[in-house]
Amino acid sequence: MRASHALAAAIAAVTLGAAGAARAANWEFVPRLELGYEYNDNYRLDFPGHEIDVSGALLDVTLPVNLVDPTTRLELGPRLRSTFFPDKRSEDSNDYFFNGLFEKRTLRHVFGIDGQWSREDVVRSELPSSEIDSNLGDPTTADAGRRLLRNVRDLIRLDPYWHFDVSQRHRTELGGYYLDVDFKKVYLDPAERQEDFRDYGVYAGWGFRFTERSTLTLRGRASRYETTFDSQAYGAEAEWRSDYTQTANVYLRLGAQRTKLERSNSENETTFIGGLGGRWIWPTTNLFADLTHSVGPTSAGAVVERSQLRLRMTRAVQPRLSVIAGLRGTHDQAIRSTTYPDRDYLTGDLGFDWRITQRWSLVGMYSYIWQEYSDEPSDRSSNAISLGVVYAPGRVE
Repeated sequence: MRASHALAAAIAAVTLGAAGAARAANWEFVPRLELGYEYNDNYRLDFPGHEIDVSGALLDVTLPVNLVDPTTRLELGPRLRSTFFPDKRSEDSNDYFFNGLFEKRTLRHVFGIDGQWSREDVVRSELPSSEIDSNLGDPTTADAGRRLLRNVRDLIRLDPYWHFDVSQRHRTELGGYYLDVDFKKVYLDPAERQEDFRDYGVYAGWGFRFTERSTLTLRGRASRYETTFDSQAYGAEAEWRSDYTQTANVYLRLGAQRTKLERSNSENETTFIGGLGGRWIWPTTNLFADLTHSVGPTSAGAVVERSQLRLRMTRAVQPRLSVIAGLRGTHDQAIRSTTYPDRDYLTGDLGFDWRITQRWSLVGMYSYIWQEYSDEPSDRSSNAISLGVVYAPGRVE
């Protein structure tokens, strides 16, 4: 119920914020429809000898609506992803997503709110792919790799932010976030435990602009986790970010966080946090690279340190043929005040996008997933192949 209330509040905030700008706005509708085939030799990433292989139809529909305006940015993106496996109907799923962004700019300040909602099978939510699903320096959190038993996860995330230029060289920023995760079923088995949790916090920062494109920001943070054991944290960081061209930006972040679990035998723990990465766009290549170390909750009901590497490259080898390669690797380790097995997770993708015409494309992807927990007898892996036809009428050359 709390999740539905938060979603309603987010939609209302975006709608009210956009109402004033919609009167004379230009709207852009760029739908994308993919119909294809998917095969996976270990769909739930089980131990060797217990694999469940699936094969069948895949439908992926995205209906984004964007506002084209020099001072107002509005993006609304509903999405449906469905699978149909004739020989394993118990593994069929309908996953729903909605992304929204409202941003208002003036000469001196930027205000916005970014929101996400999803309802998806835990095979997707607990085994994230190498797709770039968040901004540079803001990695995915919450997954724990628990997906052997059938379950559905609801997720809501809201990120309000405000930046104000005090002068040509000085700027201030305020913001926060709210993450709400609920599971349809509760399992008592520790190896498959999935627990509802909340993660929310605020931050404030001051930035000094060295050049027109480079800024150093000092930032303080405070947050609260509500999982098996509630906890609270506070920390500070310094971040250098440079948009040294219109198509390239990099950042470096260093800081520390102090976490306290609200139970009698716990101690405060100080943890290093940081990140390093960049995004580069060339005429034929788009490259994204991000390495982060953070502290946060997972769907297994634990607060962990997470090191995560995300790599993604798209390269046009011919005018109508592109090659796509991606990699995501994570290492989770319990903070000192808790007991939780170390987890290593790796996934890689290699595929192509062949644009037959302006609106029609043929796409294919091979995906590999590997995971290991320190308290389990062996690691696990899976191989998947997908092939589909994409119809995108709003796409331009």
